[in-house]
Amino acid sequence: MRLTVPYVPGGTDADLNFLTDQVLLDGIGVPAVHGAVADEELLLLIGNDLFAPAGRSCRARP
Repeated sequence: MRLTVPYVPGGTDADLNFLTDQVLLDGIGVPAVHGAVADEELLLLIGNDLFAPAGRSCRARP
């Protein structure tokens, strides 16, 4: 998975924020792991800051 949040000088939307309430992309159920989880590769290109509440993780499964 690759996710890009571009940096724009003077912009206010260059952050990646993980929310406390999450559902799966298909809208059904709640994920077992909160945050960003991908198979094999996870690449986050974040323009400014990453905000993640306690218990959130970013990882790739081998």
